[in-house]
Amino acid sequence: MELLQDIECVAIDYETVRVLEDGTTIASPDFWYPDFRVLSCAFATEKGTIYREGEEAVGEVLRYIADHKLPVVVHNLGFEWGVTMCRYPDVEINWLADTMRLAQVYDLGGKEDLFEWITDPDEVLGPEDEPTRKRYPLSGLSLVKCARRILGDAEDHKKEAHDWIYTNVPECKKGKAGQYLDKLPKDILERYTVADAITTLRLYEYFTMQFRSLEYDWTFDHNLYMSTTKWVTKSKIRGIKVNREPLNEYKKSVKDEILFIEAEFRTKFEKEIIELEFQKTVDYILAVKTRRGQLKRMRDYLSGKDVKVKFNVGSNTQLAQLFVDKLGIVPKFRTDKGSPSFKSAMLSQWGEGGEMLKQRRKRMLVLKQSTSLYHLSADDGRWHAGLRVAATASGRLAGGG
Repeated sequence: MELLQDIECVAIDYETVRVLEDGTTIASPDFWYPDFRVLSCAFATEKGTIYREGEEAVGEVLRYIADHKLPVVVHNLGFEWGVTMCRYPDVEINWLADTMRLAQVYDLGGKEDLFEWITDPDEVLGPEDEPTRKRYPLSGLSLVKCARRILGDAEDHKKEAHDWIYTNVPECKKGKAGQYLDKLPKDILERYTVADAITTLRLYEYFTMQFRSLEYDWTFDHNLYMSTTKWVTKSKIRGIKVNREPLNEYKKSVKDEILFIEAEFRTKFEKEIIELEFQKTVDYILAVKTRRGQLKRMRDYLSGKDVKVKFNVGSNTQLAQLFVDKLGIVPKFRTDKGSPSFKSAMLSQWGEGGEMLKQRRKRMLVLKQSTSLYHLSADDGRWHAGLRVAATASGRLAGGG
């Protein structure tokens, strides 16, 4: 542990997984699960870096840090503290700073219109096969965005790992490489994790130097931030108990309400809807040129196959055909492109039918939220809600942490 002696602070970065019943792993930040494990951790100091794989090896370094009360710096305290609390509950870390919060204090995450042009060698345009240039947004509080915007790093230090995943993990979609970090070869995983810790340390050194030059004491804000973050993380670990059986019954009742509103809507405008469906049926049949094809489509329709000619109360295009073309209502509000507006706030312009649609949308929102809560609590009957403490420019907390 020579690299941890006589140092100002140490930056740490975890990589974590869940171990499934069949022994396979999936990268996961969800530290409250019983099968959650620490895959590896990097420790960066001004003297150099330490990298360990496996919970026992990582725990050995953490206990040394705790025993010597070494100040610890991270980027996203909510995650690192949550991991430590769940996997090393006996280790008392001396948390010093979260560079995510320091970045927020420094420049509020950057301006939303701040970006740079980057070249994407994987995409080409034009006859000369010139690489595509894309706008890369620099605003935000992620580690990479902070490094690019504030430290001026020319490249994304995660690129090697992400490129390997996109090449070797077929199921990984663009932008989702972080969900497959456990698939990385050991040498690439080490470089990835160590780079995260080094970047965190560099950010801390930069911010504190800038704050000293401004004679700004960042610690007062940070003490409040860290206290809030720890309470939020404890709440996330504990979760909120959900009565899932009554919730499931409530979901069914809300769905029945929606079906009832849709049935009432169809009854009220039955004549016009039948006319629209008839025209749609004709268009469907005549969309093919041959007589044989038309007869086949007619048989499909008459046999009750899934031919989509039924009026869709959720389609703005079909609602416009009903209210404007059939009922002759002149819209007061339109979209930016000039189409009749069916935003919830504008539905009153369509009279009684609009009010019915407004009620339907309200109940659909309730159904969506109830369904999400039901699925989120499926594992242990609890909703592990998250809050991002380093969130808005105004200092307000935001959901999704």
